[in-house]
Amino acid sequence: MPLTDKQKEIITASIPFLESNGVELTANFYAYMLETYPEVRPFFNKTHQKTKSQPKILAFALVNYAKNINDLTPLLGFVRQIVEKHVGLQVTPEQYDIVGTCLLKTLSEMLGEAATEEFIEAWKVAYFDLANILIGLEKERYATELKIENAWLGFKDATVFKIVEESDSIKSIYIKANDGKLPKFQPGQYITIRLETDDEQSLQSREYSLSNEYNDLISQEHGLDHYRISIRKIPNGIASNFIHNHVSEGFKLQITSPYGKLLEPALKSIEERTEEVNKPVVFFVGGIGITPSLSLVEYFLSRGNDVKLFLSNSNTTSRPFNDWVSTIVSKYPNLLQVNEYISKGVESNSKLNLPTGSNYKVHDRRINTSDLSFFTKENINDYNYYLIGPLPFMKVIQDDLSGKGLDVSTINSEQFGPVSV
Repeated sequence: MPLTDKQKEIITASIPFLESNGVELTANFYAYMLETYPEVRPFFNKTHQKTKSQPKILAFALVNYAKNINDLTPLLGFVRQIVEKHVGLQVTPEQYDIVGTCLLKTLSEMLGEAATEEFIEAWKVAYFDLANILIGLEKERYATELKIENAWLGFKDATVFKIVEESDSIKSIYIKANDGKLPKFQPGQYITIRLETDDEQSLQSREYSLSNEYNDLISQEHGLDHYRISIRKIPNGIASNFIHNHVSEGFKLQITSPYGKLLEPALKSIEERTEEVNKPVVFFVGGIGITPSLSLVEYFLSRGNDVKLFLSNSNTTSRPFNDWVSTIVSKYPNLLQVNEYISKGVESNSKLNLPTGSNYKVHDRRINTSDLSFFTKENINDYNYYLIGPLPFMKVIQDDLSGKGLDVSTINSEQFGPVSV
């Protein structure tokens, strides 16, 4: 049912309240929902609730939905991010009813007498209008997924068959589906895993980028025989600590099909044969953001694109995948340039066995704006950009490129954590 003009006025009049009390509202909403409906708990990261990063996302969405209630076009990019997040978690239409019930109840309790029947009805219509948009887009996305050979909906059983320590804080987990069927994935995609932790006695769902190298994707014609995810141990992280401390070969878990659209703009330009196809590609990769980059970087190199890789790590002991970096440095000497930044000190190259090619340089510091001086207002649009890593790292890069005239909406980005506002 579409909103009436009167109901739109009510939604617009809610903006001051949402701007002042939005995070409190959404934090209370999540607390009530997760306590009342335990079946939705696996979809939410407890750490994101404690830090209020997830409530901040929802508060942002509510404020901007109210501000754009007459024309949702400015929100379409954000909506599509949410859709991709939801399908990765395998959200279903029925769960929107739970969210709507809890949100309206929390809104009513916080506003008290101001939450008139007319007010609540307006927000009920507004919420379910938006929910139906999301449900429709997610239905389309699920249908697209099922066109891929061996793809499935929901979670299916899988087993860990190999574990490799990549650094002092990162382990690679090799996974096979119990039915032996895994679809190929686009470089840069991720899967959601679901596992039961001993201490919490509850299911935990987490999204992890697929860290298979590009050769895995091209060496097998029909699907893959395994997936690899590489997980950094996060202080106080329920899932990552459980995986590092308790998961071993033979461990049972559940997984989804791959999702994510990091490569989609490139695939679209290939299909449409635009000039974007041959542009050099620049990667800014921070920390564990290297995991989706393993397949992405070599995808472009194999196509013949020039690639600049700016790789950042906090220290030498947490630095993963040195062999991969060395391999691509030697394999693509004329196409690839790598600048690696290790912010807490670099030991001798011989001790670390760092790459030695002329197209590789290591820096004993953090990346800073002086390292981006090559990019100017004159050439800023001559490249395609990928920005993958923690939010503070991404913001430094994004602000510099934006200041030189780059439309940041053209950057192919993925942050690790909830969708940013």
